[in-house]
Amino acid sequence: MKKVLLVLVCVFLAAIFVFQFKLQTVEAQGDVETEKFSQLKAIHVFGEKSGIAYTKVELWQTDNNGESWRKIKLPRNVFQTISTAYFLDEMQGAVILTDGKSLELVKTNNGGQTWDKNSIAVRQEDLSEADLENAVLEYTDQYNLLIRLRLPTSSNFTGEILYRTRDGGMTWEIASKRKMRKHKRKTQCLRPAVRRASA
Repeated sequence: MKKVLLVLVCVFLAAIFVFQFKLQTVEAQGDVETEKFSQLKAIHVFGEKSGIAYTKVELWQTDNNGESWRKIKLPRNVFQTISTAYFLDEMQGAVILTDGKSLELVKTNNGGQTWDKNSIAVRQEDLSEADLENAVLEYTDQYNLLIRLRLPTSSNFTGEILYRTRDGGMTWEIASKRKMRKHKRKTQCLRPAVRRASA
């Protein structure tokens, strides 16, 4: 089982490079808005041969270990970018879109043919402070979702706030107050090699 998983991960890593190359080729032909929008944000593997990959503006799916990719049309407006995406399987998935001032959840149960949209009710103070472009989505099932938003702090700390829905995104509640964790500093003491002269 471990070998199969390792092979699958290697295949998907190779697919990332092919996917990036294809995006750069399309960009060179002038079909992508700008270079910053064509940078791959993440890839998510589900099933033995399936996965998604996304940039800030496009969502792609593969069902053959990354040999080919199919673009999934999202119901986003020109001001929205993809903050994060997560698929449970080939059919069920969720994407968080942001315009920099708000968050919107779009979900599909048919592989992206149709989408349901819901605004995500986030406190105004969190909207103004949080990194809305890089949320983290945990998707247990079609009803239970958790969103992690990173908050700016001093350089020694990491802050985040968690929002949860138990009804598929219709209502949202704070799941956890702001957490501040001190970064552990990794220092390594290098000692110079000392050679003793032979007498």
